[in-house]
Amino acid sequence: ITHHKRLEQRLRLSEANFARAPSLAQVGHYEIHLADSRFPAGGMWSQETYRILDRDPSTSPMHLEEFVAHCVHSDDRAAVVQSVQESMTVDHDTELEFRVVLRDGAFRHVKAIGRYAAGLGAQPDKLFGVLIDMTDIKLAQKKIDRSERRFRAMIEKTDETIALFSGDGIVMYASPSASTLMGITPEQLIGKHVWQLIHPDDVPAVAKDLDAIKSVPGSTIFSQFRTPHPSGDWRWVESAETNRLDDPDIGAIIVNVRDITGRKSMEQALTESNTRLRELSANLEEVREKERADIAHALHDEVGQHYAGLQMGIHWLEQRHGGDPASVQKTQQMRQLMTRAF
Repeated sequence: ITHHKRLEQRLRLSEANFARAPSLAQVGHYEIHLADSRFPAGGMWSQETYRILDRDPSTSPMHLEEFVAHCVHSDDRAAVVQSVQESMTVDHDTELEFRVVLRDGAFRHVKAIGRYAAGLGAQPDKLFGVLIDMTDIKLAQKKIDRSERRFRAMIEKTDETIALFSGDGIVMYASPSASTLMGITPEQLIGKHVWQLIHPDDVPAVAKDLDAIKSVPGSTIFSQFRTPHPSGDWRWVESAETNRLDDPDIGAIIVNVRDITGRKSMEQALTESNTRLRELSANLEEVREKERADIAHALHDEVGQHYAGLQMGIHWLEQRHGGDPASVQKTQQMRQLMTRAF
């Protein structure tokens, strides 16, 4: 009977694995007897169902009315009763998500997939199916929803426009701020080619930048160009393009665009101011040079001549004072004063 014993051992192992499967999957099964005074027993619950409902396995399962009154969250009871009633009128499984209240007052999210079976003879009407613990899934979904709301708030409230382009330059997505920057809705942008959004004179430079990042996955490059506005103006923007074409979750070039028209206007005003300052400086230097020339001319042609005339006059006096000490001293002082003045 060795072979027989081995088969029994394999069967027990298989049954043990099968018994563990519901707890691993957090799926219990149930058979609830619908209220009937002839059948006081509540039906049958699996061990995992007891765990999900946080009930003592030593207690008997409850009738449906008792289950709804003691286990189902008060806000969900009407929906559970309606689902059961619907299951009695259709010949297929019904699904419903609701909350069950635990013994400590907390609650779990569950999904019940059930089917109604009418009783025959001595058998009561039954509602049987599976009960799936959805609590972890709900918590994970809440985290995902919260993350998506934060991300959406960041995208929708930022002044920057975020867009996705395909590899051949077609707009796949544009954030709401595009309407402020470009004067058209994001929906109107989708499907347009990138070259339709760039000033013709700026296309060659942007095309060169895009070709550069396409060859290097994950690379980023910064560009400046003009984009049209329905008002007829061209607005200067600065963009950061990142190649995520190889990312299976994105498959696009991510473009972050912000309006720098004001900054460009200030840069232009600063450039014009600097130009005017350079012109003014050159003009001042020209004036200085002319002033220097005028001063040099005055010194050479006027002051120099006067000085020479005074020197000659002093020399003439020296020749005629006849050696008088007072006159000699006076003419010497005059000569010294003239020298210092020159």
